[in-house]
Formats: sequence, structure tokens, C-alpha cells
Amino acid sequence: MANVREYPISLSGQTPLVSIVIPAYNAADFIEQAIASVLSQEHVSFELIVVNDGSTDATLAKARSLLSRHRDNCFVISQTNMGEASAVNVGVTNSHGKYLCILSADDYLLPDHLIATTSILESSPKAVVAYPDWLQVRKDRSLIRVVCTKEYSRSALIEEFLCIPGPGAVIRRSTITDNGLRDSSYRFIGDHKQWLELSEKGDFIRVAKPLAAYRMHDLQVTKSGSAVAHSKEILRLVDEVATGAICPSFHTQNWNRMRAYAFYYAAYLSIRDPRVNGLALLRQSSKNLSLLRRDHAVEPRRYSVVLAILLSSASKSLRRLISSIQRRST
Repeated sequence: MANVREYPISLSGQTPLVSIVIPAYNAADFIEQAIASVLSQEHVSFELIVVNDGSTDATLAKARSLLSRHRDNCFVISQTNMGEASAVNVGVTNSHGKYLCILSADDYLLPDHLIATTSILESSPKAVVAYPDWLQVRKDRSLIRVVCTKEYSRSALIEEFLCIPGPGAVIRRSTITDNGLRDSSYRFIGDHKQWLELSEKGDFIRVAKPLAAYRMHDLQVTKSGSAVAHSKEILRLVDEVATGAICPSFHTQNWNRMRAYAFYYAAYLSIRDPRVNGLALLRQSSKNLSLLRRDHAVEPRRYSVVLAILLSSASKSLRRLISSIQRRST
């Protein structure tokens, strides 16, 4: 099925200040709240684009029902299932705003999000991204924690392989190339690659206030997808940066630091999926740099993560031993 756009946009002859794109696949449980959180934003002209990525549940019907009452600045695009990156790029291509916000269908914006993020970009013409603090919530919206994002540092973004912007980040549209915003060959960390590429264009600015919510639930691709493929993407991305394919203007002598962090984050996935060889990845991380030195502010948490990885590896070895003994005894 080709892309089908519903409710052709008119905007009364005006260009919106910001475009919000919601890529949605089987998000019927959450899409209404995501849309409502955008429609409740005030003091900023916006357009809302929902890209239905071949959903087989009630996502499309619910989006149509809500947006049919806002045909002047909202519309739906439907396509066959091609993945989140494709849905994001289709939404971006069909958008008109000076700024862009990509909102996952299971997340939502908090009041004053658009006015706070766009105002800071309007007053900072050299900045390319504004990103807020955010809430981590459960499926029922109950609070897990408030995430205070790190102040922007390109060195931290690259050398520490840290994905600094989270949900609710707003991008200056003029920085996006004709190739689109997301690389469809990255299923799990396309947003991380996106931030690395945008860092070539200018600075990011933190908005020190929770303005979006990230929902934890069992249907997320980062949970239900292959952790093995996810870990391989991390190592692939760090290789692209190290070879200059991404961030060619960034020069550092600390490539070992970047690799150490990348191997550490890849090893972390073994806690969720024993098919990831966490122990081998930890060894690779330590070969590049010890991340457990006392000069690291997050040392206690890092020790606990390493311990969890080691326990996961030990458990996997124990399961193999028990299985071997059982086979021999039969």
C-alpha cells in the first residue's frame, strides 16, 4: 500500500511553528493519550502528523476519531509496515514546521512543552536541538522517576556514547538533509545516530524542566526485539564514528574511551537476553578503559550493573552445566 494521507492540511494559509510527528505501530493502548497531549498544547501554532505504520489493531481508527475534529492542522498518513525509521521520515517529509518533534506513540508531552522548547530555540539561532528533562512512567502513568538530563556536551555525546536527548526533544528543521532524519538500517538506536549526526550542525540546549513522559511497558521494541541485534548496532555505530563516517569534524585522542562505553552498554543487554555474551563484551570494555575508576560520578551504579552482568553470565554457565549433566544421565 502506498502512503495515503488523510485530511489534506490547509493551516489557513499559515505555516506552523512546529510539526509533531507520531510514528505508530499497534499502539492502540496509548495513541489517544499521545495525541491528546499534543492537542492540549497552547500558545504555539503546530501541526500534528500521525503516521500509521501498518497497524493491525485499533491504532488507525482511534487516531482518525480524534483527529477528524482537527482537520485544519492534523492529519493521518497510512503505509504498510516498514518500521519506525521509515514512518518518521515519511512524517518529516510531509511536515511544514520550522521545528520538529518526534513523539513515540506510547509517550506523551506535558503542558507547556511546545512553548518552552520552541522559545529557547527562537532565542538561540545557533542551537539545533532543545531537549527537556522527562518522566519515566509505568503503563498506567504512575511515576517511576524524574530524569534530569545531562547538560549538553558534545564530548559526552561521542566519547561517553551517551544519548543525551530523550523524549520531547525538538529539532530545527533546516538541519535535516534530503536523506531524512532516521537511518532505516538502524532498528534500535536510530535516534542515537540521529543525535550524533545533528551534533555536526550546532549545539543542543537543555530545558531543565520535565516536559515529556517516557512510558515503560512490555510491548516496546527495545524490550521485545533482539538484544543481540541491538548490541551489534551499538558496536556498528561506534565504528562509524571512529572511522569518521559520522561526526567527521570531531577530533579526539579518546577513542578508547568511546569504545569502552560502547562495549559496556552492549554488555548491559545481556541482563535482558542471555544470548548476548556480556562477559566477553565486558572484557572488551576493560581492554579499552576501566569504567570502574573512582573518578566516575556514577561508579556505584556501574558496579551494580557489572555485577548483574557477571551474575547473568554465571547463571547462563550454570544452566549449560545442568543441561549437560541431565543429558549424560539419560
